[in-house]
Amino acid sequence: MSMSTLSRRIAVEVYTATSRITGGIRTPHPHIRDELNDPRLSLLIFHEMEVAALSDLRASRLTSGEAWLKKDEVLLAVPHNPKGTTSILAQRTIESRLGRNEHRLLLEVPPFRVVGNLYFTGKLQIQDTLWRDIGRFTSLSDVEVTSLADPAIAFAIDEVVLNTGKVSMLCTQFGAA
Repeated sequence: MSMSTLSRRIAVEVYTATSRITGGIRTPHPHIRDELNDPRLSLLIFHEMEVAALSDLRASRLTSGEAWLKKDEVLLAVPHNPKGTTSILAQRTIESRLGRNEHRLLLEVPPFRVVGNLYFTGKLQIQDTLWRDIGRFTSLSDVEVTSLADPAIAFAIDEVVLNTGKVSMLCTQFGAA
């Protein structure tokens, strides 16, 4: 894919097993999920990025003008909608949820625990929707993310894109014991 076809910059926050990466990627897609699911490239190319170690988020961060990350290393991606695409994405979100069921799920994507809403068609089972394509990225809404290693590290966000191939546990009915 030539750089001329990469028409927009998407700000994104990506989590791997060891790092938190923030920066921008150039893509023809309006959403990071679409870029992650695009089979034409196996890498995300970051521009003006910053990397923090998950083991110590307060430590010095590495910065770089450009960096490459293998898509299969991505556990979670948090989209930061670029200016001008919010209405497009809002309409797409509404259309994608029409005729779908919403279920609150608890997922383990080590080293994270993720609680969020998954939308899917009524004829499929939740696990079929989540794991139908290993290595596929899907979105959850109204999300809470907690570090399994340090539960004090937690955050809530509107949406997260997760790598379904990295999900080790799925709970559909859960509560505190």
